Amino acid sequence: MESILRDSDAEEAAATPKVGNAWYIPHHGVYHPRKPKKIRVVFDCSAKFEDSYGGKKGTLKGNPRNTACECIFFGGASSPGCANYGMNYLASKYEKDYPLAASFIRKNFYVDDGLVSVNSVEKANKLVNEAQEVLAKGKLRLHKFVSNNREVLSAIPESERASLVKDVI
Repeated sequence: MESILRDSDAEEAAATPKVGNAWYIPHHGVYHPRKPKKIRVVFDCSAKFEDSYGGKKGTLKGNPRNTACECIFFGGASSPGCANYGMNYLASKYEKDYPLAASFIRKNFYVDDGLVSVNSVEKANKLVNEAQEVLAKGKLRLHKFVSNNREVLSAIPESERASLVKDVI
């Protein structure tokens, strides 16, 4: 949680919220087998509360910290809509400087998957760069690129390409 606060993904709430106006999201730490010294906080946005599991009621353990989140928690029912709203907001905000990316983000995305066909390598490369720049302004990383054109793929760093894609060209 300290890194979430430090990175401004959440902030300490100014006051204790009124009863009924707060949502406490259970969370726990998870270690990746290849990164045993790095813990990742996982929020359980689909957790049930009050009689949702055969009469068992959820309880808060310890003294919960009241924080206001500055990011989207994926896994909640509203997450896809929130993600689309945020991406469309960025597209509108930066449309003047990035018109190609703004159009792509608004018209060719479903949640976090974008799909578009363009008529030149130059336009594809410009689109990739613009879209990454626009979304980075909102702390979103656009990656896992796939293309049927080797020249387009070669302009994208390997770390930003999709992995385990069969060679179909």
